[in-house]
Amino acid sequence: MNLLHLKTADIHPLSLREDITSLQYALLCFDFNSNDEALHLVNRVAQLGHLVYLVTILDEGFPGTSTCDNLAQTLASYLERLPPRILFTDEFLLWISFCAASTASEGKIQTDLQILANGYKKGLSIFSWDDAEVIFKSFFWVDKIHGITFRRVWKALEGMKCQMP
Repeated sequence: MNLLHLKTADIHPLSLREDITSLQYALLCFDFNSNDEALHLVNRVAQLGHLVYLVTILDEGFPGTSTCDNLAQTLASYLERLPPRILFTDEFLLWISFCAASTASEGKIQTDLQILANGYKKGLSIFSWDDAEVIFKSFFWVDKIHGITFRRVWKALEGMKCQMP
């Protein structure tokens, strides 16, 4: 994706759109049948997290549409129920909460995701954007997209800190 945005590679946009749409469809159709609640939560967070990430890359609508809010809200509810220290690192949870928060419209869903992201940020003792960006870049990062949208979420978290008693 970075090569596409930097125009240093010969990647056909329609081929990329087809690949991303195919991935989204496969993720939506994948069914997790597990009697183990923790395993079910882990699988759903991974599934929805990747769907939300793909929305940040290429979405037919725009952030804040009902589809984005639906995915973000469902992901937030699974993240809230996820037992601590279960298979995911705090870095991954921070990254995925920023992905979801960057796609959600303003309101309760975005606030819930920002609260989750703020908790992961505090748990990792991250106090500067530069430190957060290092973590984000260790995951799937497209500078032209995430550099802007994640920074917007970061600034909202800083605003929340100022509003808290």
